[in-house]
Amino acid sequence: MSSLSTEVREWFLLRDAEQRAAKMPAEQRTTLQRKVHQAQQKKEAAEALWAYGGRAEALALARAALELAHAASGADQAPPLPDEQRTEIEKALSASERLPVLDAEVEGEHQALFKALVDLHAALDAVLLPLAFDDAERVRVRRTRVGGVAFFLIASLVFGAWLARRPVALKIDASTSWGARFAPANVTDGVDSTEWLLPDSTPGWLEVAPSKPRAFARIKILNGKNSGNPDRGVLEADIEVWSGGRPIKTIPTNLGPFSLKPDWRSIDLGVGKTPVEKVRIVVKTWAGQGGAIAEVVLE
Repeated sequence: MSSLSTEVREWFLLRDAEQRAAKMPAEQRTTLQRKVHQAQQKKEAAEALWAYGGRAEALALARAALELAHAASGADQAPPLPDEQRTEIEKALSASERLPVLDAEVEGEHQALFKALVDLHAALDAVLLPLAFDDAERVRVRRTRVGGVAFFLIASLVFGAWLARRPVALKIDASTSWGARFAPANVTDGVDSTEWLLPDSTPGWLEVAPSKPRAFARIKILNGKNSGNPDRGVLEADIEVWSGGRPIKTIPTNLGPFSLKPDWRSIDLGVGKTPVEKVRIVVKTWAGQGGAIAEVVLE
């Protein structure tokens, strides 16, 4: 674990690479920089040629890039390569001593060889590039890496908070309603002025259900008023929490008094992590001509 934490710290801060580079004579550091960047240039050209179709030349360039990077890894202050990695590099260089000259001579085995040459070069880059950076490049890389990770963490937290708080898509049902204009679907359309209304002087219920059972902490209800002819609203209601095909908790609630500008009411369900199948609002008493609810949200 300590080795991993050291590697992570070095990836961000590049302290070891900076100290090693500082111990190198200026001329030797310049030579290393040129070799590393030249090897990178050859590798990128090899990848472009391979994609374009010039595969014989791409293989030759990929080998030359790895050979150059391997030579650079022998610099005085370069970190020692693990024996296994050095062995793999030597095997790849040996296997690529005799390469096809014409594209028509490139066979399936050469595709695996090309990938090995490029991958081994990438592994060497991870070791050599931090050493080859000048001071300005090293500062830029540090800022980019730290800033990138910080941005990712902040974005993840914001996205997680949004996921936790976003309204859940709900299925709606009701015992009855006062015509199609005042259907139960109005309570989840996000528009306060559209409402579900019960017929005059009629008790009833409205229920909301997620697509599949899940835990919820609360239900939020915006009482109705029958916009344009304010004469309806819910006063007393029972909030029934259903799970396993039956109500497991009933919460007596008073949503009154009637208001022309009702506020959202938040009611804790109090069932912990129990998966909720649906929540039913049973209207018992109402203001004016009958019951009305504008919006419902489960959180």
